Amino acid sequence: MQCRYKGVFVVSEMYIVGIDPGKQGSVCLVPIDSSKPSCLFYALPYNAVGELDFNKCDWINVYKGSVKTIVIETPFIMPGNKNKGLMTQLSDYGALVAIMRYVFGYDNVVTVMAKQWKSKLSKYYNVVLDKDKATSIALAKQLNSSIVLRANSRCRVDDDNMAEAYLLANYGLLL
Repeated sequence: MQCRYKGVFVVSEMYIVGIDPGKQGSVCLVPIDSSKPSCLFYALPYNAVGELDFNKCDWINVYKGSVKTIVIETPFIMPGNKNKGLMTQLSDYGALVAIMRYVFGYDNVVTVMAKQWKSKLSKYYNVVLDKDKATSIALAKQLNSSIVLRANSRCRVDDDNMAEAYLLANYGLLL
């Protein structure tokens, strides 16, 4: 819950944060103790040259003292991939992890490979999570029937990055 005190937002709940990095990446904040399933989504902002813009990550300042754990998915990079954006992706990931550890504390930031968190959630919820993004969307909707996985009102399909950020936060709840 948020309230305004002397012009500043005060957050009274503790959150687990899931971050699915990448150009279309998402951030999801899930309250630890909540009587109703709720979550907050933020997009990872990029500037005009395609670099992650931390000056536009407003959620960091608003929720700075209210985050217990941040779970960030480690990107899987194939050896020999000649993708030009590979170095940008790796540098954005490194900067993301470094800044989260600086702001929220080293011990509060967990990095995890997709295979690891999907395996744990698959066993815990008795479902199959694989590389197919539709399975992530289906599990997110199963866990929270009121979740809206569309980046904006113009979107017609659910965003798998939002679903995976939500599932990463749920993985954080199991840690």
